[in-house]
Amino acid sequence: KTGIDQEVYIEAVDDSDGTGFAWFGIDYFQVKTPEPEPPTGISATKGSTNDRVIVTWNFDSEADKYIVYRNTVAETNTASDISGELGDITEFDDTTTLDNSNYYYWVQAGNIYGWSLFSDYSIGFRTTSTGPDKPSNISPANGTEPEFPISLAASAYSDSWPFITSEWQISSSVTFSPRVRISVGGVTNITPPIGDFYNGTNYWKVRYGNDKNQWSEWSDTTFFIVNRNTDSPFYFYETFNNVYGTGNVNKEYNASGRQLGFAAPLDYVYQGTTEVGDSATNPNELTLSGAGASCSPNFSFESYGNFIIEFDITPSSSGSGFSFGKEAKNAVPDTVGGMSFVFFGNGNYDVYSSDSKLGSFNNDAVNKSSFHIMIKVSATDFDNSTAQIAMFADGQPLVLFPVELAQPFHTNHYNYIYEKASGFNYNNVTFYNFAGISIFDNFEIQMAPNDNLNVYKWTDDASLRINSDFNYTHAVNFNTENNLDINGVTFIGTGTSPVYGLNPVVQPGGTVYQRFVESGTASVTGDNWQIIAADGLFETDSDWEAPPVYVAADGNKLLEHFLFSSADGIQIKLDNLTPGTSNIFAMHFRGWWGGEFEYPVAANDKSAPGLAPVELYGAGTGTVVEYQYKVPDDGKFAFTLSNCGFPMYSFSNYELTNNIPPKLETITLLDFGEVVAGQTKTFKLPVFNFGAGTVSGIVTGADAQFNFLSGSNYFAKSESPDFVNISFSPPFEEEYSNTVFLTGSGGSTQVELKGIGVPEPCYLLFIIGNLFLFLKK
Repeated sequence: KTGIDQEVYIEAVDDSDGTGFAWFGIDYFQVKTPEPEPPTGISATKGSTNDRVIVTWNFDSEADKYIVYRNTVAETNTASDISGELGDITEFDDTTTLDNSNYYYWVQAGNIYGWSLFSDYSIGFRTTSTGPDKPSNISPANGTEPEFPISLAASAYSDSWPFITSEWQISSSVTFSPRVRISVGGVTNITPPIGDFYNGTNYWKVRYGNDKNQWSEWSDTTFFIVNRNTDSPFYFYETFNNVYGTGNVNKEYNASGRQLGFAAPLDYVYQGTTEVGDSATNPNELTLSGAGASCSPNFSFESYGNFIIEFDITPSSSGSGFSFGKEAKNAVPDTVGGMSFVFFGNGNYDVYSSDSKLGSFNNDAVNKSSFHIMIKVSATDFDNSTAQIAMFADGQPLVLFPVELAQPFHTNHYNYIYEKASGFNYNNVTFYNFAGISIFDNFEIQMAPNDNLNVYKWTDDASLRINSDFNYTHAVNFNTENNLDINGVTFIGTGTSPVYGLNPVVQPGGTVYQRFVESGTASVTGDNWQIIAADGLFETDSDWEAPPVYVAADGNKLLEHFLFSSADGIQIKLDNLTPGTSNIFAMHFRGWWGGEFEYPVAANDKSAPGLAPVELYGAGTGTVVEYQYKVPDDGKFAFTLSNCGFPMYSFSNYELTNNIPPKLETITLLDFGEVVAGQTKTFKLPVFNFGAGTVSGIVTGADAQFNFLSGSNYFAKSESPDFVNISFSPPFEEEYSNTVFLTGSGGSTQVELKGIGVPEPCYLLFIIGNLFLFLKK
């Protein structure tokens, strides 16, 4: 071949005995290169010119000529050669097309050895259309504050070619960065998901597209204002209250007082039967009925990496599911993303990580008809980083997954905290029903910063942070049966160690021989406290010791023997605490191999809600972990810790002197909307206590048209809402407004009550022959 050196060797063998050679002549010799492959990268312009279609393709070093074919259908056997044989070029202008008609184009490549097969086709057209007329924004009116649901409407479409698509943009900045882009069909108005709107000023614009790939200019930008309660302690709170009449989960989702928080109001994406209002199994709650019934807030809660999800649940016997961190809404629990839980109401529950089932478990906390679920999540971000999850039912931590360990002396290990290495891409939340009826209520998502945890090195008595000035409720020493005084505080001894076996354990620093309980116990119990392993056994040791030993002022040693850690996750339960007080719970650890290690922790309180990793210091160094929290109303506190090979020697708990006072919170407006004169509509006014103790008082100042059906007193426990029933009965067809006052413990506030009296609908009856027409006006 031209330009390439070729060497060819030909050998002939005498057929008679295979030893001789024969001579022969070659008249003609050729090394043949095949014809080219079909061209790639075929592209025909679509409406970018008004007098031609420009066809282009990729360069091919094996080809030195091309032919362009065209047809009005996608068939090569009837396609026409429109270019003739072209040279070594990669572009052709077709000027013989009709305006606004679609054409199919193919290209063949050739060389001296032949022609390739046809390329893939590309559709092209030329058009005289310059695009639709520029639209204009109609509503919301510029600078207004519209009510939810918010619809965007623009002027009518105007063009000689069909209306195919529209593109809408919403932004918090007039430069449209950041922005939400919505591409839909040929429509002049849309109602975006509420999560697409920004809190505060929203700028928006729209453009229209025809079927010739021509776009209008963008409309002139206008703006409207969305006001959400950014001071609310809730990210999102759904009471399912104040639904007038019957309907699906979106029935009056934006009714006054039904939803609270920064993200409210939110509509839902749902499927199947999702009832609220009078038709629900329990009015003012959410009922999911039948297989596959589900609903998801039309929002992905990604604004905060650390958050708490709470809800009340009455599960069906066939299973009621809850998912979070999902990539899709209305997600079946075993679909991609996040985590899911399925509750059965008999103590059984299933746990899923993404589409994989981690296990089936049982706990008395969910062995009842109804219970309260709290889920704590800590995710660095929503870009597949590590996420950590803990779950509590009625304050009791629930096992989330089994732990596979190399040690041979335990089986069936479990943990209360799950570390999902792949994290979450999104945070869509779904309630799901498998069969029968599931009931959900008081759905809440709260931000949960990890500012409640402190970790200190422990190198001597002073850094142990024990101080007799504190009011200790618990001070427990696992070391011996004897009590031990540290800096004036008595640590109660828990008793002697049992009999041990010897076991080789491979650790990062090499093999050590560890003593452990041959048949241990899953629980260590004392006066008003208990430590429970998650269905596993505690590892204990009576005579392991490593310097330095920390000595109290009286010569007693707090660290003398390693008492226990656990291959399972553990929970520590404290009882007989003073409800509403602010407390410090501390655990005292000792490192026994090199390096620093992180273990996540979580607690059943909301006042210090974060789920955070604890960094335990390495060999020869003690660690003090302090967690500040507010005691729940039942006076019980539960703290969970992932399985940890580091021994815990003691724990302590003391009350801070600054007890938390009650704190009253409510909404500022209760709007009843339109009510027929002479009829009555009843709403619930929520009353919250974001302090300790109890918020109690009375609502006063109501006019005659606003009435309290069951009294105007309120009684809200710590972080548990109360609701005051207020009815609106307009006597006449006019607008009404009234300010009422809440006074009592926890402070005072006022709420505006609004409503409109409207005329009764007029019905007309027409009789046309035997045909009755019943019209509502």
